[in-house]
Amino acid sequence: MSNENGDAPKVEGAEIARTDGQAESAEPDRAAEKEKRVAPYLFPNVLLIAVAMVMWVRAVHLYAPLSFAGVFFAAISWSYNGVGDYKNAARNARVARVLFWTNFIWLAALMVMFYRPVELLTWVESLL
Repeated sequence: MSNENGDAPKVEGAEIARTDGQAESAEPDRAAEKEKRVAPYLFPNVLLIAVAMVMWVRAVHLYAPLSFAGVFFAAISWSYNGVGDYKNAARNARVARVLFWTNFIWLAALMVMFYRPVELLTWVESLL
């Protein structure tokens, strides 16, 4: 139901929530906390390098090149996050995340191309 001016009806609960002092003061705190939570993807990139090292010891630079770059961007993101520059930290973390997932897909494709599933399972069993 709208009034004569065509405005949408007002909801009383929304007005009460807006006038509540605690709700207004808690909102910036939640936004600041959310801004501080930046996952730099440092450990996943390092883990991917370790997996590439285990599988292809001598040619790890060929199989995990994007993870090396991802570690670089993740370290920069971590540094920005420590200083309090959350905007640049989030940008570098996004780059590190994209590099991680791109290299993860690349590494998975190489494993499928070079190893048959039976050979891969026997290789994993030999590690255990």
